[in-house]
Amino acid sequence: MKQTLTMALLVLVAGSSVAADVDMMKRYGIKSAKITFEIKGGGTMMGMMESKTKGKKRLIFDSYGAREIMEIAKVTQETINGKSTVKKVHSMQYMNGGILYSVNFKKKKITRSKNPALAASALFGGGKNMVQTGKSMLQKMGGKMIGKDKVLGYSCEVWSLMGTQQCIYKGITLRTVSDIMGIRSSEVATDIQFDVSLDKSDFKLPEYPIVDRRGRVMEMDREVRDTIDSKESAATIKQANDAATAMAAGLNALVASGANLSSNKDLTPEQEQAMQKAMMTAMGGEKSMLAKQKQEIMADFKKMPQAKACFEKARNVVDANACEKAIDSEEPKYHTYWSKKEKTKILREIKAFESAAPCIRAAQSFSALRQCMPH
Repeated sequence: MKQTLTMALLVLVAGSSVAADVDMMKRYGIKSAKITFEIKGGGTMMGMMESKTKGKKRLIFDSYGAREIMEIAKVTQETINGKSTVKKVHSMQYMNGGILYSVNFKKKKITRSKNPALAASALFGGGKNMVQTGKSMLQKMGGKMIGKDKVLGYSCEVWSLMGTQQCIYKGITLRTVSDIMGIRSSEVATDIQFDVSLDKSDFKLPEYPIVDRRGRVMEMDREVRDTIDSKESAATIKQANDAATAMAAGLNALVASGANLSSNKDLTPEQEQAMQKAMMTAMGGEKSMLAKQKQEIMADFKKMPQAKACFEKARNVVDANACEKAIDSEEPKYHTYWSKKEKTKILREIKAFESAAPCIRAAQSFSALRQCMPH
């Protein structure tokens, strides 16, 4: 279903007319790339532990970094009092917009979660893309550009921060060198291919089960997975942009009301009201938002008899997704797992939706609309 009752009544920013800025998703100034890095490290820490590291890293990205896969394989030998231990690291992360896949090679599974960095950039980037935001964050953390250098012929800015130097070309770190507590390490690009043609095979993950953050196996093929990733990413960025716009309006209203944002004093009821009104206005105004929200909810309500009949017959995730597509062919909400518990939950939501319809029709404010939600 396009919206469950819970989402329709709780996520008030869904009706905002503020569009997400696609430019914010640009992490690099290059559209696509394949880069190989050599990893080296070694030294003596505090005169006690000797360390030596060797490894490789590969980075592939497309759409200016909105889609990226990174794989690291390295081996570190540590020696203390003549006794040596070897640590092996093999990791892989695939970012598809606002969704992150983390591969655990030891447990042979892939964890899927939302990528907080993308939403944070939209929320705190001040309208800039991530290349600009990244440079601004370096400066705020005390980083300084100390010169320029070249890596494989590409001129990059050298930034220094907390014992680490990075050579950055259009947002892409081509060389990192650090010297911390006697251990010197480096990660240097040894092969660079910019603006290359990429396909699905370049972002292929191991054939491991994909689980959510609660450890539940997600049943979905590649086509369905990409569709879900795309929709969830767009929703994450849009919500962050809407929230940022509303928050800025609210803060401006507080300043105009005479509130001292640097003090620990509580806001007065009048100041809180001014902030809430400004935030609501920034999102289109309560009347407009309420009308749009109710229109979407009632459009879904008309589909409930069909939805109920279909989900009652659904035996697996394929059946459940067929129900979703039949109800909403343009923007179906695909399921990634299915069980008796999930079916019961969906049918309970449908029943609650149907029961709340008269209340939703009569609601004249968001406060009244929230009261329509079953307790």
